[in-house]
Amino acid sequence: ARDEAARHARAAVNQRPDLAICHAVLAEGLNASHDRGALEAARRATELNPALIDGWRELGDAHLEVRQAVNAEEAFREAIRRDSSFAMGFAKLAQALLEQGRTREALDAIATAQERGGDSFFVSAVRGDILAEMNRHHEAAEAYDQAMHIEPEDHWVLHQAAREHSRAGHDDRAAELFEQALRFDRDGCHQTLVDYGDLLRRVGRIGDAVRMYRKAVAACPNDVEWRRTLREAERELMSAPS
Repeated sequence: ARDEAARHARAAVNQRPDLAICHAVLAEGLNASHDRGALEAARRATELNPALIDGWRELGDAHLEVRQAVNAEEAFREAIRRDSSFAMGFAKLAQALLEQGRTREALDAIATAQERGGDSFFVSAVRGDILAEMNRHHEAAEAYDQAMHIEPEDHWVLHQAAREHSRAGHDDRAAELFEQALRFDRDGCHQTLVDYGDLLRRVGRIGDAVRMYRKAVAACPNDVEWRRTLREAERELMSAPS
């Protein structure tokens, strides 16, 4: 579906290369597909019509995709300079600041996004990311919980919520969320298996932890760190009282 949307957008650009919105829509489709061509399309949109907020947003997203957080920050700041009510612009700015390790500023930006009426799911998820980076695990877990109330089947948020509940010492809740994260893992996020294994190992469920690590290693056999973790857990299991 994403590829089809990008094809339609490219056809629109070919028909009307003078329209900034066509380039912005193309950039949106390419960003969704993690295609580096989004950067050129978004930049063209801002050149054709600097007043088009969507163009600056897509340019910021394209820069984030290629790990250019400073450039992304500039694009998002330009968007909100042109429209101070643009809540998503503040939320995206928070992401760009977080990528640079500027957590305090990121927290201020996400608070502004919330005040402006930003998308509740996205704002809560980004707030969770920021608080997690600040090691404020109880608050991060609460933020992810808020996001889950809106999108209860989002794998990334379930995974992040499980990690933060684990770090906050809510082991039963974390285990429950890891199970849900695995249930709704449609893209094969094998890190979930490892993080769940770490929780199980910490609470003494070494046999279950080994099973999780084995699944992860089977999925990614070339990951040296995961193989080492598996060997350590297997030795623990062998030496555990029967």
